[in-house]
Amino acid sequence: MINSFIPFIVVGYFLFFLKNNRLNNILTALIFVSFFAFSTNYFHYGLEFDGLTNEVTTNFSGSNVAPLNKTYSFWMKSSTTARNYSVFAYGTQKREGFTTNFSSGRVLMWNGASWYTYWEDTSAQDDGEWHHWMLYKNVSGNITGSKLYVDGASLNVSNPSDNGNRASYIEGLSIGHDGGSVNYFTGSLKEFSVFSGDKTGNVSTYYNNGTPYDVTNEDDLQAYWKLTENHSTIAYDYSGNGYHGTIDGATWST
Repeated sequence: MINSFIPFIVVGYFLFFLKNNRLNNILTALIFVSFFAFSTNYFHYGLEFDGLTNEVTTNFSGSNVAPLNKTYSFWMKSSTTARNYSVFAYGTQKREGFTTNFSSGRVLMWNGASWYTYWEDTSAQDDGEWHHWMLYKNVSGNITGSKLYVDGASLNVSNPSDNGNRASYIEGLSIGHDGGSVNYFTGSLKEFSVFSGDKTGNVSTYYNNGTPYDVTNEDDLQAYWKLTENHSTIAYDYSGNGYHGTIDGATWST
């Protein structure tokens, strides 16, 4: 991924200008060093979850709330080829739980008991590299109206079911855990945002050719946890809506 080379590009430019005596003041040097530090932190750090007890808890869309159409955008890295759940949910896995490699390598999202959709297998679930995911959840009518994109490309729906009832949330959004059982996600996450409505028209912008895109000023933003700060046990919400979360056990990693 291009992100991995950005710090080296910055250092290369620094050395080139230094060799040619073009860095003739301390301020210019500090700008380069600061940018190097920023790029190293922003593009490389994420929050790692151990699959055992780690999660981020929030009060976003808290308990007894009926699900609404919304879009999730986040970056994920995992090498787990077994069922890996839940990336996120609202109290139990069947309350908008999103799981990779759920069955036959397919991605699964629940809307309620007997109401779910699968998407086709993708190597992005478990190749150990960072990938951008965008999920639009449509709760109005047939769940096949939901959409999933990985690195800007859409995945095909596989074997949906809408025979059940939509399940209301029983607690706030949990990231890295379904919230109600021993089902925890193994891997790393960052740049986790939630929007009202369908934002998949912006998938290319948010994927940004593999470089995380800051969505702070985007329309319809409801919550935005960058998860790149590399400090604190607070998952800060950058949407301005105050949904700061608590990091429980998850650790900062590259």
